[in-house]
Amino acid sequence: MTLTTDTISWTTTETGISLHLAPTVDLDFTIERGMLAGLAQATVDGVATIAPGSLRLPHVETRDGWVVTSYQFVGVRVEGGEAIIDADAIGVQAEIGRRLDMFQFAYLSTPRRKPTVLGKLAWHIKRQSVPIGCAAVRETRWMGFSYSYELSLSHPFHWILDAGTWELGGDPEGVTVFSQHMAAIGGPMEQTMSRSGKGYTSAETFEKGSSNNADVFHDYANDPNDEYILPIQAQLRGAGGALFDLQHKGDSLLLCYYDKPGYYRTLVEWRPDADGIGHLDQIYFSKTQTYVSPEKYILMAQRDGLSRVDAFNLWTDVYDAIADSWRAQKGIPHSDSVPGFGTDCCGGAGVHIGYGPADMFDQWEKRLGWLSENGFQTFFIAGFGNHRGHDMPFVANMCQPYDYRVHARYGGPERFRQFCNAAHAHGIKVATWFGAPYTTAPVFKKHPDWMLRYDSGAPWDGNYGTLCAASLRRGFHEWLMDEVRYLQDLGLDHAFFDSYHNLWAMAIDFTDPDLHPQFMDLVDLQADMERIGVSTWVESFSPFGVTAAGFWPQYARTPELSYDTHYRCMTDDSRSNDFYNGNLTAAVYFRMLANKSPIGMGVMDLDNAPFAGDIHIPDEIGPMNRTYNALLPTMRVRTLNDDSSVLWTNPTTDELVLFAVCGSATVPDGFRAVPVYGEGLELGAGKHQTPKSAAYRLVRQ
Repeated sequence: MTLTTDTISWTTTETGISLHLAPTVDLDFTIERGMLAGLAQATVDGVATIAPGSLRLPHVETRDGWVVTSYQFVGVRVEGGEAIIDADAIGVQAEIGRRLDMFQFAYLSTPRRKPTVLGKLAWHIKRQSVPIGCAAVRETRWMGFSYSYELSLSHPFHWILDAGTWELGGDPEGVTVFSQHMAAIGGPMEQTMSRSGKGYTSAETFEKGSSNNADVFHDYANDPNDEYILPIQAQLRGAGGALFDLQHKGDSLLLCYYDKPGYYRTLVEWRPDADGIGHLDQIYFSKTQTYVSPEKYILMAQRDGLSRVDAFNLWTDVYDAIADSWRAQKGIPHSDSVPGFGTDCCGGAGVHIGYGPADMFDQWEKRLGWLSENGFQTFFIAGFGNHRGHDMPFVANMCQPYDYRVHARYGGPERFRQFCNAAHAHGIKVATWFGAPYTTAPVFKKHPDWMLRYDSGAPWDGNYGTLCAASLRRGFHEWLMDEVRYLQDLGLDHAFFDSYHNLWAMAIDFTDPDLHPQFMDLVDLQADMERIGVSTWVESFSPFGVTAAGFWPQYARTPELSYDTHYRCMTDDSRSNDFYNGNLTAAVYFRMLANKSPIGMGVMDLDNAPFAGDIHIPDEIGPMNRTYNALLPTMRVRTLNDDSSVLWTNPTTDELVLFAVCGSATVPDGFRAVPVYGEGLELGAGKHQTPKSAAYRLVRQ
């Protein structure tokens, strides 16, 4: 049967559905014995995006143990400019359910093996044409389609797994993936797939038995899971996981994303013996019997002679567009990453006493002038709250908080106010640490119902065993806002959310009958904090707040994909100093600045090992920071050149700046480059040899 509307036509046979979205999108679905087996191929502008043998289909398990095993095809219809594929959801009750008992065993169910109609699936599909990029600099029209799943079942469910593969040209060989995600330590942010190469996973992955430091990490085995620890296998988009998926090959790019912020656990994984590159999204929502998933966009852009640098620039435009969209929908302003310094007063069991020196405000107040002179705009200081480390030295530390008030040991709230005032007088903003409360903190003793729990009933502890996530819908939101207002009144400017992904964003309230996922409530909390003047930093890769990725060094591994982040490094006078141990150089530091990813520096400052004396950093760091601070207002839209020099434009003011990071720079036609950092000369249009680290303002001829 063949049917046609103005823009949509389709043909159905016993073995499949061919759907055409005029003028450039063709989708082929497989039908096997009347059952919808899945999306077998999607072609945009003649380019295939799914490897032969792969099928995309939603997987659903209900809360009471039923599993949707197949979909009986009903028909195709068109409504409101979209195609809808209808099917009946067929399922059985599984013998073993996903819920766990108190001993972490799966609940058992009496099997019901006779397939049953559990409800209906309506697969919504639309043609999409999306302009992405700043029109004044570079705009690209991405073409393709979007889809969403509408499910109505007779049993309650709270997640849908969207499972399948995407690969440009229908073949993973030679596909390069760009991915800014939490697992940068384990898997590079830029990876080209090859059947003769190594596997790849976006999971948070560590090598077994290692120190988990970048300098001892090896390539993946052919199976990405062999011999590796996976603390979090599927990261959350916007909170550790990639905000979007982008790959390029030949003259084409493929883009996959959700325009609407939500709770999407994502996993991208490649094994050389697989048909394709697995792209999985597990979408969580409050328990329901009817749900329509947010639209997933699958778009393609093509450019003759597409280079790696072109792909980076289009990745940048996509990042800005999606991050800005998610922030706007949740009321979170964008905050630029700026150079900062900080102290780590965490401590550790059996090594450090677990809290900072009593005079740490005095010691660091004396250093504020040095920090200001060297261009550090923020200072992170922590450990001064009420926490278990004060009660159990050498056993606990500041990462086990009771509350976030200033402990009398450090002079109390007025001493913190004086410190903040002094920092502000030097042009420095103050940040501190926020982590989930200790499991026996007074707030949980008073409000035990605020404690979130896993499906097994155990406290949601992020696998730390000492902390617990709290419900933002039962009063904890208001309690925490009172703590923030208390510190903000004393002068606090920034709040750093430690373990943002696993203790805050990923939490699901399994004690709530609705099984409510908490991520969007967390973002609402951040918006409330922003409204009172406290901006948020997050230990994660996220568009919400400043990405403060406090993980192992990635400085030399694709700094272009560290864009809009804030890594940290140690500068103690010891082997942990990243400038001493070879993890970092001044030139790499400058290259990170050039890509708007300044590296925050820090030292350990503990009661039994207080930091004393001068801070040992290269002489170039201060001038580099001051240059970045001066040029930052112009750094709105990034363009990478093929010599790795970085051009920034402010479309509002029509100003441009240029960073040379590898010994050369390309000055655009009609401009001359006036040096503001480095020993460079004034440059005319064209490509020039330059100092390895140099910055210029561009002046129109």
